[in-house]
Amino acid sequence: MNLDINLGGHKVIASGSFVTDKEENTLSFNYNDEKLTFTFLIKESANSSLRWYPSEDGKRIIMEFFGFNDALGKTNTEPVLLAKLNSGEELLLRCVIRDIGRRIKTVDYTFFLDAKNG
Repeated sequence: MNLDINLGGHKVIASGSFVTDKEENTLSFNYNDEKLTFTFLIKESANSSLRWYPSEDGKRIIMEFFGFNDALGKTNTEPVLLAKLNSGEELLLRCVIRDIGRRIKTVDYTFFLDAKNG
């Protein structure tokens, strides 16, 4: 079954969650014949921040989450513009990271496009 999901004017292209006890986690999926690969780096810090940049080889986007260590969860309050796809569409991310103890975290993520562009 193929679903078209639009939320708040955005087209959802991938959504899910994973549980991890690692600082570095890689997630890949295909969209319109493009392989999209992301590395989530979850680091302990007193302050919350998020930064992202392309890898040196240009084949993935690295996202560093600092201080996302709250049992209730931390989220990026605004969608993060990660990249422009070959189609010209802008790829955005929203996520929530929860610390469930013993260095274990749950990560809920949604990748989406601006429906006006996609």
